[in-house]
Amino acid sequence: MVTPRMVRVRLAGRDLARFASSGHIVRLLFPPSGLAAPEWPKPGKNGRPVWPEEGKRPQSRVYTIRDVDVAAGTMDIDFVVHGAHGVAARWAVDAPIGDVIGVLGPTGLGLRQAEWYLLGGDETAIPAIARILAKIDPTAHATVFIEIEDAAERQALTHSDYVTVHWLERNGLPVGRTTLLVDAMKSVTLPDDRTKVVWIGAELETVRDLRVYFKKDLGLDRLELNASGYWRF
Repeated sequence: MVTPRMVRVRLAGRDLARFASSGHIVRLLFPPSGLAAPEWPKPGKNGRPVWPEEGKRPQSRVYTIRDVDVAAGTMDIDFVVHGAHGVAARWAVDAPIGDVIGVLGPTGLGLRQAEWYLLGGDETAIPAIARILAKIDPTAHATVFIEIEDAAERQALTHSDYVTVHWLERNGLPVGRTTLLVDAMKSVTLPDDRTKVVWIGAELETVRDLRVYFKKDLGLDRLELNASGYWRF
């Protein structure tokens, strides 16, 4: 348990170099229970995966890699624990050592290097934000807003002295239905004299609101704005 509501699962596998060198998004495949052996999608003639028949087809969910150790052959994935809901969250809490899942990917282009960053997200975006902070130029300035349930959900993030992290605590307010992240990100004045990137990962409607603001109201282009709906209320 990284925090009371986030669990880190360490996966082991072979040939993990590609997960460290390109992309950070993976699709995890959870086989149905009761199968003698898991069945996985196979490459089709057109390059798209051909999935097993109904009843044997694994359920899939998209996640961000938290860390990869190629030499050790391990990959860490952080899961937000939210009760009994969600295939992935249930698996992450109950998975026994030696359980097998599949991994497709990686995908996702890295952010361009810039002199100034504004990063915002909720709990689901913490792994991605951590990876971004580890990869940006150490002289770049960054302001980070992360919405969490309460103070117990704060995590230690590695970053330079030019990065400021603000934790926005809901303290009982409904997740995915507050304006904490929207208000905080809209309060920031973007610089005109430096290259900049705005990155957002959160609930879909929150991301839509912020995308309209930064794209249409402030005029950011596709290289300056990266906004992804990580989940839907």
